[in-house]
Amino acid sequence: MVLELSSCYSNWRPLASGLPQESSWMWTVPESLEQGVYLLRLREMGGPRLSSPQYPVTVRDKFEFVCPSPSDSDLAWEVRGTQTIQWRSFGAVDKAEVCVCVCVCVPGSSIAVCAGG
Repeated sequence: MVLELSSCYSNWRPLASGLPQESSWMWTVPESLEQGVYLLRLREMGGPRLSSPQYPVTVRDKFEFVCPSPSDSDLAWEVRGTQTIQWRSFGAVDKAEVCVCVCVCVPGSSIAVCAGG
């Protein structure tokens, strides 16, 4: 069996071949693969081109904040203070945008009103 991948705009490309009829296979999604919806399929090696139904998968880049840490729930920044915001991007992204939202808590309730983004 051959395991193949395709985007909506490209031909099928093999990920692995010589696979048994029933098995599993580990694949590390390469950082160079752009975000989007891809299709997976299995087909017979050689002979007639019998293949499985196409299975859609979504590939997304991964972002994570390094500083401040997501575990810093009591983080308080002072007005006019300078803070470091650091992040990591894993994937094909070459540009990122940092947005700031301001939340104001309504006194006497558990409601927070947020604006920005």
